[in-house]
Amino acid sequence: MFFKQENALVDAIDEDDIETIEDLVLGEYHLENEPDMCSNYLVYAIEYGHTDAALYLIEAKVGLTATNHGCDNPLIKAAELGNNQILAAILAKNTIPLHYQDLNHKTALDYAKEQNNQEAVRLLSVHPCARHQTTVQAACLRDSYCRG
Repeated sequence: MFFKQENALVDAIDEDDIETIEDLVLGEYHLENEPDMCSNYLVYAIEYGHTDAALYLIEAKVGLTATNHGCDNPLIKAAELGNNQILAAILAKNTIPLHYQDLNHKTALDYAKEQNNQEAVRLLSVHPCARHQTTVQAACLRDSYCRG
């Protein structure tokens, strides 16, 4: 990721230092005004296993629909890495369409099924798709764009 240079927010995420993350998000970085940029920090936290930091960023209303250079969004990254706690927190916000695909043309549900992560499959299968406001098993299966 592009963050690996000197970056106070990345350092705080690496240390799961929620107090410093909060100060930086609301202060120096002003990420409350740039939710898509904050989404990249969230993907970083998920990718490197910093669950507490990721959960804070989700509660801080980061942009959940932004993607990184690999077309990963936080939902896809959480499913790919099997972090059901983060996956549930993202789904609770009900802001991200479940049909999003990464560069491998996979959705979060595809990754959950590949890993045989039954809890993630259940969460993703019964959750209302933000695009349709209905369950993935219903409208999304009829919509070729939503590959639920």
